[in-house]
Amino acid sequence: MIPIEILAKETQRLYDRTYLTGESPARRRQFARGETVAEWQEKWDESEKGRWTHKIIWDIRKWIERPHGEVGFDLTQFLSGHGGYRAYLHRFGRDDSPYCPQCANIPEDAEHVFFHCPRFETQRATLEATTGEHFTPENIMELMVKAKGIWTEVEKVTIAIGKKLRQEEVIRKNERERNANVDMSAE
Repeated sequence: MIPIEILAKETQRLYDRTYLTGESPARRRQFARGETVAEWQEKWDESEKGRWTHKIIWDIRKWIERPHGEVGFDLTQFLSGHGGYRAYLHRFGRDDSPYCPQCANIPEDAEHVFFHCPRFETQRATLEATTGEHFTPENIMELMVKAKGIWTEVEKVTIAIGKKLRQEEVIRKNERERNANVDMSAE
């Protein structure tokens, strides 16, 4: 979604061009949107926030002009790095550790889970076998926007991973509650 302050400038450019040029409304909108996307890209590249998302969606124009693909819940969680990843949950006090339960001292974040963690090797192998592509954070966006089938397969993997992470989170939460109850009864 285009940041509101950049969108406001686009509206101003459209208004200004309406009175300064004899261009058609469609041409004015196209020109204004081009400037908007260029400004957005510049701010996106310079920002210190959202670096995980930037690593994946490094070209805003390619992303917003993609010919297919809706962004559902689990895909959003993956693209933003928010959600059931222990590093994210720990940051907000919702998990006791930021680390992957299988990979010692490696934070469990979106990149680790989707691209490296042995717990999800089967999903990665199936994705790569199905699509014939090798995925990295740097190429996943281009591959997804290239073909609807690839988009669909990546989305399936994010759904499967998201479901598994939510199940693991519930198990850990129940375990913490059981341990807290045991500790209270021992006092």
